[in-house]
Formats: sequence, structure tokens, C-alpha cells
Amino acid sequence: MNSMDFLKALANLEDDLILAAHEPAARHRRNWSKALLIAAAITLATVLVGCAVVYVLSMENLTVDTREVVRPVEDASLGSEQYETVTEQVLTFAGLKGTPAYQAAKEWYEFTQSYDPDHAISYAYSETPVEYPSEYSAYGIYSQEMQDKADELAAKYSLKLAGPQVKARSEQALLRYLGLENGVLKPTAEASAEVADCRYYENGVLYFLFHLNMPDGDGLWPYQILCTYTYNPGDCFTTDYCAINDTEDWQERNYTTAAGENLLILRSPSSSCGWIFCHRQDGTVAMMVEVVQEVYEEAGGEAAVTKTPMTDAQLEQVLELINFSIQPEPGDESLLQGQPGVDPAQQRQTQNGFTLELKSAETDGQRMRIVLGVTAPEGVSLTKVTKEGYEDKSLNVRSGNNSRSSLSTNAQLNSSGGNFSAGLRDDGDGLDNTANWVMERWYSGPREDRNASVITPDQEWSLYIEDLVASFWNGETMQDETLWRAEGVWSFDISFQDCDFRFLECVQEPVTFSAVIGWDENGNDDYHDVTLTSFTLRSLGSSATFQDYSGELSDYKNDRHPTVVLKDGKQIRLVASKAEEPIPLDEVAHVLLVDGTKLTPVLPAQG
Repeated sequence: MNSMDFLKALANLEDDLILAAHEPAARHRRNWSKALLIAAAITLATVLVGCAVVYVLSMENLTVDTREVVRPVEDASLGSEQYETVTEQVLTFAGLKGTPAYQAAKEWYEFTQSYDPDHAISYAYSETPVEYPSEYSAYGIYSQEMQDKADELAAKYSLKLAGPQVKARSEQALLRYLGLENGVLKPTAEASAEVADCRYYENGVLYFLFHLNMPDGDGLWPYQILCTYTYNPGDCFTTDYCAINDTEDWQERNYTTAAGENLLILRSPSSSCGWIFCHRQDGTVAMMVEVVQEVYEEAGGEAAVTKTPMTDAQLEQVLELINFSIQPEPGDESLLQGQPGVDPAQQRQTQNGFTLELKSAETDGQRMRIVLGVTAPEGVSLTKVTKEGYEDKSLNVRSGNNSRSSLSTNAQLNSSGGNFSAGLRDDGDGLDNTANWVMERWYSGPREDRNASVITPDQEWSLYIEDLVASFWNGETMQDETLWRAEGVWSFDISFQDCDFRFLECVQEPVTFSAVIGWDENGNDDYHDVTLTSFTLRSLGSSATFQDYSGELSDYKNDRHPTVVLKDGKQIRLVASKAEEPIPLDEVAHVLLVDGTKLTPVLPAQG
């Protein structure tokens, strides 16, 4: 019931009941409780009427600052890079002007604008990171002064810190833990959302990054929509905000969903993103929606970009699917990291008719290769899919909507970054419902020693998989098309203690050979002499360094790659420096480069 409902109810009260409140108590004692009820209603109505002004949703009531910034001009016709000064309006996610959460957010913003102006403190922190208590993980704190300021503002406005981030085994596990299996979508929504990132903090702060797949219906939605969704409880200290450029260009309007949710919509013809705010009595929802879709096409031999803006009606169609009244309800703690779940010691596990079996786990110190055997129920094809109107297409099986598998270790990897790939391979038994699922990850060694092992035998690893999804790429809709889904959780312990961590150096003196570095204007291979200064071979791949070249050793156009030749004559290709199967280092005779140059290991295998 809102304030207008109360006013209408009061207007219909009988006059004698209102007058009775002013007559002697002895005469109307039997009406005393009813008079108290009326008085309470009047008081509540007065409060609600007073709050109606505060609850007005507008850009002005979310703004904590208007500032001028210098940015590059986005106009390719200008040639050299140009700059312009524009006005930005800074909007807080904390709540409306006048609330404690808003005031705390405004003071934090003002503090950060003047704090560490030359970034000296942040640079020092990046060189020597300091671990701050997990209660401050939502605030990007990098100094004691920042921690003290957060404490000061939280105490001043009687707000709670967001608290530690709750870590689950995967995004989907977190959603299940929170009772939000549909994510941000209403249960009746005829759409799907692929969650790329989901974060939840102990005191209720919730964040989503997801791709929304709308029902194509009339052909209006041949693309995914990128969205973010943030919920900040009104009793929590929140520092999140967005900065909107060209304030005079932005249009704002209010919209009420069919569920009665009052929204503020902000969008601009010059921006690809729109912002939606929903002020609830218990907090604020801030949502970003990609309202302009960019499609890259070839036109007249040149790349062209077509921009398709979403209409207001389309945006409203999107917003009708979103649950702006989300209430996280934490439940099953077995879904969280560090909690007991599926016994990872079982190397063969079955969930809902789908069996995963850990067949092998190998590493050479920089690459790892894990092979899982997949067995689906009879009638389910794991290698090919035939759909009416489509040719046979290779089927991709992945974990979760986007990526809901995790491979973690108890040690920090000393690397400059890692790469990951996974795919199905024929297991050779002739059955459609069985295949090998090969997962590979590789890292580069530290700069001072590229040949050093990044993965070590003493590390303990855990492979966690939740939900299997089969799909293929539909070139017409430019999206993955899902064929089937298998819900379940599979978890395995991974050990690399018995793996081969040695490597072979195949170059003692610089070697010059002919490599394909690209193609000429007629599309022919462009060969140049390059000098190889190092070529190291490990059981799962290779690495090379050059004196005057920074490319690849493969000739992809002609499908030619370096080849490891074993002593018995068997050959193993190195495609993108990755061995197509494990290399027995003790059996290596030599390596053939694409122009026929032979490299022979000249140093013994090293650890």
C-alpha cells in the first residue's frame, strides 16, 4: 500500500469515527483501539507522503559530481589523434540524494578525487602489494589511509561494509547458493542469460556481468545484449558509480514495469550503453544495457561497421524480463569453495546419466594436458549434430553457459599469463555417445628464464566442472545454439608428480632458416631468412626465440608445421608450438622446420 492508498482509505472513514476521537474517553472507550488504528494510519500516511519526494527517480537525485575531463575525439577522419574537453555527470549506485548511503558515497568520491593525485601511492602498492582485510575487498583499497576513510564513513553514517566476497566453486554454484538459478531474469522470462561474472559480498552486495539472449520472435534480436546488474543494499557503504559523458545529450524518463517496478532510464544517441536505475526501499539496482549493437561486415572489400540502436520499445521488452526485486537467500554451503562436495578422489563420476572419467593428466612444467572421457546416454551424439536445415556441424561441449569449470592450485603461478583451450576428440571406439574431452592450459616462464618450469610437481590441483552444455556456432544468427544441457557437478583431484619436467635445447649456435612471415600482394607466401637463437623442446610443446623475428615457426596457409622425428621414424607435429600428442623426450632424433632445416638436440635433457 502506497501513500495514495492510505489517503483514499482515510477519505472513506465514517465522520463519527473521526469525531469520536475528540470526545471524552469514558463515553467512547470501546472505540479507543479503533481510534489508535486511525491515528497510526494517519501517521504512516504522513510518512509515506513525505517520502514520495525522496523516492522520485531522476538523474539529478543520483548525481554526486559534474566534472570536466579531456578525452580523445572518436573521429577517424581527423587523422592524428585529437582531444576535446567534455562534461561528465557522475552518478552513484548507492541510492538517492538525502540517504545516508548517498552521502557516504559522495564523501568517498570527493576523497578519492584529491587523494594520491600523482598515483605515487598506487604505484608503490603495485610494486609491493599489501593484503588488506577481506571486509574491504569491494573498495579497491591500496593504503591504510583509504581503509581508515572507509571505516570513518561507515561509522559516521551507520552503514555496514560490504564484507568479504563469497567464493563459490563457479558462477552457477554461486547462483544456486543464493537461490538465484535464473540469475537476474524473472522465472517466466522467455530468454536466457549467459553469466560471465557474478560476485556476492557477505552483507548483500551483488554484481552480475552477463549476455542476454532474447527470443528472436519477429527477427528483432539476432544478437546478444551485454548487460551488468548491481544491487547495493541501503544499509551498506557503497562506492560504485558511473560517469556519463555529454550530459546535455542524455535523455531520461521514468518507466514502470508490469510488475510495478519504478525505473529511471538514461540513454543517449551518442552512447552505445544505457543506464537503468531502480530505487527499492531496501537498496538500489543499477543496470547497464548495451543499447547499440555494432555489426562488423565486409562492404566493397573493406571492413564496415553497422550500428543498430535499440528502440525504446525493445529496451522496455528487455526490462520486462529483468527481476529488479532480487533477494539473495544463501543456502547450501557445499557449493562454496573449501566446502565438501563431490568426492574428487573418484576418478569416474556419473551425474544425470553423463559420466566423466579422468583418463590422464600431464604437464611439462609450462603446459598441462588433461583428458576426460565423456560418456553420454545412448542416443546422444558427442561428435556430430544434425539439425533440420543445417549441414552436419562439429559439436562443442563446454562447462556451463559461458565457462563454469575451474582448475585451481594451492600455489600462485609465477607466470606472465596463461592460455586455455578445450575441445572434444574422437576416442576411437566408434560410438557416437563417447568422446575424449581434452583440456589444455599453458604458461610462459618468468622473463629472466623462459625455460623455467612454472608448474611444479609439489602443487595440488583441483578440477571442478558444473553443468555440461552442447552447442554449435550458428553462422546465420552469429550465436552459439544450444542442443542439450546436462546438470551436475564433477570434481577431480589432479596430480603432476610423475610427469616429465625436463626440456631439450636444440640450438647451440644461431641457425638461419627460411620462414613464411606472411603473404605478398598476390597472396603468395612471403619467405624471409630469420635467425633462430634458441629452440627448446618439452614433452607437450616447444618454445623459440629469434634474433630478428617475432613470429611463428608454422606455415599455416600450406598446413606445414615443425615436426618432431623420433628415433623409430614416427613424427609428431608442433602446431602453434603445441605437440599434437605427448613427446617421449628420450626418443627424439631431431626436429624438422618447415623449410627442411634439421635441429638436433645438443644438450642433455634438463630438469
